[in-house]
Amino acid sequence: MKNMQKALLLYISFVLMLAFAIAAHTTTAIQPNDSNRLAGTVGVQWNVVDGNFVAATHDVNISIAISTTQGAFTTYIIQDVNADTYCGGTANYADVNCTYTFNTTAIADGNYFLDFNITTFATAGPLDQNSVTDSSDSNFQIDNSVSALTITNPSNNLSLPINTFSLVFTYTSSEIDIAAYYVWIDSQAEINNGTSTSYTFSSLSAGNHIVYVKAMDTLDNNSATASANFSVTYSGGGPSCGDGSCNGTETSATCPNDCSAVCGDGVCTGTESVDNCSADCGPSQVCGNGVCDAGENFNNCSTDCEAPKGQIVRETVLSRETKGKPTPEDITRILTAAGASQNAIDKASEALSKTSTRRNFEVVKQTTDGKDSYTTTIEIIVENTSETNMKNVKVIEEIPKQVVADAGKIRTATAFNVLKQDPIVEFTVSSLAGGESKSIKYTIDDETTEEEIAKYSNAFVAEFAEDEAVSCDTLNCNDNNSCTNDSCENARCLNIPKPNGENCGIGLVCDNGQCVNEQIQEITSEGGDNTILIAGIIVVVLAGAYFFFFRK
Repeated sequence: MKNMQKALLLYISFVLMLAFAIAAHTTTAIQPNDSNRLAGTVGVQWNVVDGNFVAATHDVNISIAISTTQGAFTTYIIQDVNADTYCGGTANYADVNCTYTFNTTAIADGNYFLDFNITTFATAGPLDQNSVTDSSDSNFQIDNSVSALTITNPSNNLSLPINTFSLVFTYTSSEIDIAAYYVWIDSQAEINNGTSTSYTFSSLSAGNHIVYVKAMDTLDNNSATASANFSVTYSGGGPSCGDGSCNGTETSATCPNDCSAVCGDGVCTGTESVDNCSADCGPSQVCGNGVCDAGENFNNCSTDCEAPKGQIVRETVLSRETKGKPTPEDITRILTAAGASQNAIDKASEALSKTSTRRNFEVVKQTTDGKDSYTTTIEIIVENTSETNMKNVKVIEEIPKQVVADAGKIRTATAFNVLKQDPIVEFTVSSLAGGESKSIKYTIDDETTEEEIAKYSNAFVAEFAEDEAVSCDTLNCNDNNSCTNDSCENARCLNIPKPNGENCGIGLVCDNGQCVNEQIQEITSEGGDNTILIAGIIVVVLAGAYFFFFRK
């Protein structure tokens, strides 16, 4: 009996020790937390504490799930994986911080919790398994996209009377974290409209127009572009620029299509010049004295005269082309800063021999109501200098921080990825045939100086995939026509017709590229008409008489 009591006491002691061991095992979610709004590839961080863990005889497994309801374990990110992979191979789990990286783009936008399940189990000796479930009590958000925009004015295919002269463009978005809206009309440049949901387009011309708007959120996600068509037509009783009549408030400056230039109206327009209308277009020698004298105006002397109120004036103040190849040191430095591997650096070095790039810079000053603003457009021209067709061409551009602080400040219609916010960006050109060049443009809403342009490193192609090239060696240009000369030049078949009348077989000749029967001319008599035959006989008889009588 005493032995049984001792055994029972030992068993109870073992159970109590196991209970203490279980109580000692904890895990805590650290990242993400309530302050996080996540996009792209992000890190998950948690803490594990197990005072009874013995590395020689125990293992730790982990499962992590993401759920819209706390503790639901809805979608597993990883499941039943040895935690050493994420906590360090020599972790003793006395107090360990662990990390895991996952791509949020595979998960729909929304609010989520992070759920953990940590299991400690013995790999040798008596079985003891300790499973602890924990869920982050923080509610974080995944946001990889921007909701579609709705244009409220104009309605699609709206018709406006031209005497209104302007359109108030309005739009809405369900997003609550919009950083900026970008608007533009027809093929004009994009305009950063801030967070305002309306913009007025003025000085509209008659005809069809398209307005566009897109949004960017605070995580640099871009929405799809929304657009609406409208037209401006002649109606109403007011002045209508383009109707052939110069009336109302129209002048040669505001409507040159209807109004002829008038010397003395203070605007140098049409055929006016300093020679035939110095009152409007000169004299040029007084420009620069700081006084807007008679004959000077903003168009002929912007240094002395302000722009008329409401007039928008655009002027290219800097235009520059740069070219050259990056050094191997530049390629290594830029790709290393972007987190690329040595393999990626090697690919970029190989691509250098098959591609080239150059840049065009254009800085435009826009003056509206006497206030100046600047826009810089950078064009990268990438050329495939090989004979191999390329696809998915990745072009790396490092933008100096003096030009723009982060990649969210650039605007472009070309697909790109942000490799580093400093910024380093990667543009994608879908295809480049052998010898072909294509253009990539992006815009910055600021002035760029010569000194800042000099800080640019050369753009370069980091990677591309070879596309199967079409060449004369792979083409069969024989069209099986004996009346054409078949050849191939620059991967194009040429099938040129042979001269008419050239033999193409027995009794056959070429006629406009086709092989036809050879035609033999015969004198024939149809319907009893023997005129030609009789005429021939008469000629023969007369010739014989001549020789008989006159040569005798």
